[in-house]
Amino acid sequence: MELTNDIINSLSGQCKRDKKLATMIARDLLAKVEPLQVARLIFDARIAEELLVKHVQGNLAHTVAFLTGEVETKKKRGRPVVKILKSGSPSKTKRSKVRLSDDEVGKLKKAVCSFLKKKPGSSRATIQDAVEFPSLGIYNRIMKELVKSKAIKQKGQRRMAVYQ
Repeated sequence: MELTNDIINSLSGQCKRDKKLATMIARDLLAKVEPLQVARLIFDARIAEELLVKHVQGNLAHTVAFLTGEVETKKKRGRPVVKILKSGSPSKTKRSKVRLSDDEVGKLKKAVCSFLKKKPGSSRATIQDAVEFPSLGIYNRIMKELVKSKAIKQKGQRRMAVYQ
């Protein structure tokens, strides 16, 4: 069936009212059209620049490697794995553990306590913005120790936790 202007106008009005129909048509179009054509339709130079700035802020090394074609992606179930290639051979992914001295742990604990004295009722995100932790694991460990020693109080659990 050929799409005429009347059919397109009718579908356009229905798509504005029905999000499921619009989603179905968009998926159909994505299956039949080249991704580059879709990108040209959706993104103008301003939007592309804003998205690229956000990506660069997130991880500059990965962005440069991807845009220069030095990134190899493996498709698996679950979370995507991205490896940056160096000199033609895949790098071995190795997790490096951050080890802190007792002095560094003490400084972080003092920083958290002083911040919470100024701003009680803060969430994880605000605490992490104010105090720079090397990793999420260290944040969890320090907060757990502070709550256990009753230096700070925790209200709520998980994402909803606030500290005083």
